[in-house]
Amino acid sequence: MNLADLRVFCSAARQPTLGAAALELHLTPSAVSKALRRLEGDMGAPLFDRSGKQLLLNDSGRLLLARARALLALAEQARLDVMGERGAIACRIAGPALLLWRHADALAAALDAYPQASVHLQPAFEDAALAALARGDCGRCFRISTMKTTCWNGCRRCSWP
Repeated sequence: MNLADLRVFCSAARQPTLGAAALELHLTPSAVSKALRRLEGDMGAPLFDRSGKQLLLNDSGRLLLARARALLALAEQARLDVMGERGAIACRIAGPALLLWRHADALAAALDAYPQASVHLQPAFEDAALAALARGDCGRCFRISTMKTTCWNGCRRCSWP
């Protein structure tokens, strides 16, 4: 069992299909499938019930998922400790790529005062970013706010500036 396979497993557990997990991880579906098969071999039991293209966690998979998340968190903390970043600010921000790009300069400027801070920007659609926030996979997320009007900037029919 290795951490890379556990990361793949956690992603596959979140996503409805192997292809969706592959997209999230920026891997090919065959690489995700191989990692899952390798992990199942290491565990000595299947972790998913496969139904067509869908992957559904079985009892063994649900048991491993809780442990895998804890192991990945411990591994990340160990990495930070060894690098001398104990107590450093570490934040994962999810959201649409355009918003992450748009606000990257402001985030970098805000972090200038904290040289040991690390920020990971995770591109995701709004619903996936909100779900990641709810699961605790990220600390913050960006989303596009709902506009109060359907008019464009400078419209004369409404009070839009």
